[in-house]
Amino acid sequence: RCNIKGTTTVLIKRIRDFMKLNWERFK
Repeated sequence: RCNIKGTTTVLIKRIRDFMKLNWERFK
């Protein structure tokens, strides 16, 4: 099985990076 906490941390990091990109684009 996979590490739920680790997966969640990576997912949150990717989402934050994605939102950051969109924020820079729409600013």
